[in-house]
Amino acid sequence: RIFNAPEESQQNTVTTRKEQPEKRPEKKPEKKPSIEDLLSAAADFDEARPISDVDPGGSLDGSRLSKSATGKGDPYLQKLKAKLDNTMNAPATIPKTELKKLEAIVVMKIGDNGILWSWSFTRKSGNQAFDTMIKKCLEQYTMNGQMRFAQPPEQWRLKDIQFTVSGKDIGG
Repeated sequence: RIFNAPEESQQNTVTTRKEQPEKRPEKKPEKKPSIEDLLSAAADFDEARPISDVDPGGSLDGSRLSKSATGKGDPYLQKLKAKLDNTMNAPATIPKTELKKLEAIVVMKIGDNGILWSWSFTRKSGNQAFDTMIKKCLEQYTMNGQMRFAQPPEQWRLKDIQFTVSGKDIGG
């Protein structure tokens, strides 16, 4: 006698076994944190926790494209530079690869009330569209313009302030 042999009635039949679908655990809906949860998490901030070494970008001087975490030099001059960089919009006709190479140097004097009294190029960039953009930007800060710089400290009132306008620092 053969063991494990099917009975005669089942010898020529094929039986398929119906498999049960795999049971997956049900996903619970994600609980969104409430405003109270977020505020309490902020209250638990640990001042002694080490600062991340990931560069957050931006700059304390307010320049929108700066990569520096801290500004260098006189704080008033940093604010002026950031304001100029943020006001200037590079002409779309200048390819970004060329824009990054452009630099011009300007000298300006700012009065007590933040109005640009005078300015001039010390060195132009060599690109007419770039230089025109600088001119139009600075004209916004003159007596007839609509913008003003912050009131300068005594040491900078009506003194020559020289800036390098770099295509790397302005947006397009």
